Amino acid sequence: MKLTIPYTIGVPLSSILFVDNNWRYRRYFVDVVVIIIIIIIIIIIIIIIIIIGSDIMKSFETKLQIIVDSGQIRKPESGTYPDQNLNELQERKERSKNLIGYEIPESTPDDGSNRRMHDQVHFQTICQEGMDLKADATDTIRLGEKKEGRSRPLRVKLADEATMIRVLLQAKNLARAEDILLHNTFIRRDRTPL
Repeated sequence: MKLTIPYTIGVPLSSILFVDNNWRYRRYFVDVVVIIIIIIIIIIIIIIIIIIGSDIMKSFETKLQIIVDSGQIRKPESGTYPDQNLNELQERKERSKNLIGYEIPESTPDDGSNRRMHDQVHFQTICQEGMDLKADATDTIRLGEKKEGRSRPLRVKLADEATMIRVLLQAKNLARAEDILLHNTFIRRDRTPL
């Protein structure tokens, strides 16, 4: 009596399982079994990675929660970040028109508006005489505390960014200006932190 076993991949299983002189079928069977074992191992590895990954994420979340609860990091309040980003972008755009002038002599009037007007006129004079350039300052302000014998840096707000760039490019000419007082004057971009 002959035992019939269903076919696998077109090859009768009986010819593979029972002693037979046909080695070719046995080799196919071994290849199929090896491939199935490799697939099972890969599936087990993927499951282990998923389990370990979820454990790592849980431990990370608990550590983050501990840090947030301790007050080292604040949770963002709803609606604050977009507003802060917009404000920061507006401030950067406004600051892109600003320059900082160093060693520009301060005026002596006590009235703040007269000092500002003097600083604006003085900056325009520096640009015309030292750099051969016309730059209208829309606003000026002195930075820091007033100290005797030292001039505070002068923040100058210009009408547009193109004028600011032209002034920066020509600022190197101040060292070669005819007026000796302009030799120590430096003009830089406004890099005030937010």
